[in-house]
Amino acid sequence: VAGRALDLGAMIVNDISAFAYDPGLASVAARRKAPVILMHNRGRSAKMYEFAEYGDVVADISRELAARADEAIAAGVARHAIVLDPGFGFAKRAEHSLAALARLAEFHAQG
Repeated sequence: VAGRALDLGAMIVNDISAFAYDPGLASVAARRKAPVILMHNRGRSAKMYEFAEYGDVVADISRELAARADEAIAAGVARHAIVLDPGFGFAKRAEHSLAALARLAEFHAQG
């Protein structure tokens, strides 16, 4: 679907699973040199809140997103073409999203 969307003029691939649901999507984006948005999430929609347990929400999200970005880079996506999204509300309770929002500068500081 992403490949066809890019054929039809889409300019970016925005994946709510950071390529976890479909690892092959990373190679599609890499081949097309499409920028990507990798969003933090845990689990599938129906059960994601079962995984909403964090020690330090910003550190945990950052670590998990960095791992997803590394996998995208290994698949050939250029680092400058990756945008990381902390995924407010996805596998996060309100207090997690609010804490992440309050500390948004820490995500930015990590590049």
